[in-house]
Amino acid sequence: MNLILKGREERVKKRINFMKVNKANSYLCLTINMPGYNKTNNFSKKVFGDAQKVIKKELNQKNVNIIANKTFRNKAGSVFLLATNLITNELKKIAIDIEENYIAGRLLDIDIYNNENIAIDRDELGYPPRKCFICGQNAKICMVKNSHTNKELESYLDDLRSKFETYLNKKIKKTAKLVEVLAYESIIREVLTSPKPGLVDLMDSGSHDDMNLDTFLRSSNAIKPFFSKFFIKGAKNFDKKNKFELLRSLGTKTEEKMFAATNGVNTQKGIIFSFALVIAALGELFIKYDCTNFDNISVAISKIIKKWTFGLVESELRIKVEKTINDNKKFTSVKKLTHGQICYLSYGITGARGEAESGFENVLNYGLPVLKRYKRQEYSNNFASIQTLISLISEVDDTNIIYRSDIDTLKYIKNQFKELKKQNGILTFEGNKKYEKLNKFMKSNSISPGGSADLLATTHLFYKIEKNLEQIIYM
Repeated sequence: MNLILKGREERVKKRINFMKVNKANSYLCLTINMPGYNKTNNFSKKVFGDAQKVIKKELNQKNVNIIANKTFRNKAGSVFLLATNLITNELKKIAIDIEENYIAGRLLDIDIYNNENIAIDRDELGYPPRKCFICGQNAKICMVKNSHTNKELESYLDDLRSKFETYLNKKIKKTAKLVEVLAYESIIREVLTSPKPGLVDLMDSGSHDDMNLDTFLRSSNAIKPFFSKFFIKGAKNFDKKNKFELLRSLGTKTEEKMFAATNGVNTQKGIIFSFALVIAALGELFIKYDCTNFDNISVAISKIIKKWTFGLVESELRIKVEKTINDNKKFTSVKKLTHGQICYLSYGITGARGEAESGFENVLNYGLPVLKRYKRQEYSNNFASIQTLISLISEVDDTNIIYRSDIDTLKYIKNQFKELKKQNGILTFEGNKKYEKLNKFMKSNSISPGGSADLLATTHLFYKIEKNLEQIIYM
């Protein structure tokens, strides 16, 4: 109880400080009012996260400018603060409307303050007092008289929770379908980028004799329905600790569909791995937090993936000791090593697992900034995509290149693409010629930067999430 009281005191201090820092006409403070319940249970977290979106959507639809907003949590529960120049009484009317009509509105306390830190009451605007959960009478009177038993309150809340979950599940599925489309567009954007060095594109099959454009299109269509499943998995299991294992199981099913569509050819296994993580992380953010509170949704997704995949490289790529005889360790036979293990043990290159464990650092540092820059400058999708691929190849330790050649060839290719990047890629005539020459070199030597291609698709996915974030949140 003391911790809750201290939490409430902290709320007031943080609200007053928020008001000092963000000068405005009116301020909104959202908290959850759930009597008899732990203020930080999963139900309250879901209601709190969804209520923020509802409030912001309502303000956006009314063209109300949000000056600043902030979320924090303590033992007393979660708090959402928002500042706007809307007239205080008008903001209070919006708040009352949400409290009265939102599916879980009775659990919300939306307090409105003016710039002198004075709260606006319902009766000042001619509204009746809030109603009791159970009987619909004046809630304050019922509280004073202790009119209802804990069992009655628990029954009401259990019923409301069931209704809210139904409402939220519909919302999750609808949003998941949108994310599915964005993810599919991202992999198609990578496939259609042309020309690509050693990779399947609109022109030819690059360094591959077992796949072509049709193979990739069949594969893409086969795995498309799973993108929405990844989002739902992330949203519905946001509180689970074994998230990576839950995704692994679904990822395996996705791979089975891919192999069935391609007659056993591995076209997009790397993309399935990357997309599963990114999309599921977005699903978690959608439920657990208010995504619009993040200045950079891509960084927020990256942080979640880092948590999920911590220790992945060490646990899956390092050779396990089979037994120790006279202090000499006997390792697994080299014949049993995967290509990923060989690259890691020989050169310290971590491959797709390392990309994931870093939170897709190469995408955020070398893919996304380049794609954004050329899209901002209104270059074509294909041009921007090629420039992004050049940047990624120049930085990524691509295990696919090593698999088809050796470590020295990887270093040579990276250096060549770094030089090309310094020359602004294919923006110049000389750059175009160099890119053509590198394409010919990689195709003639059967070299394919498949890992970089997967990260190109992942870059497009991050970009589409950023560009469509408002629609994703307010679906």
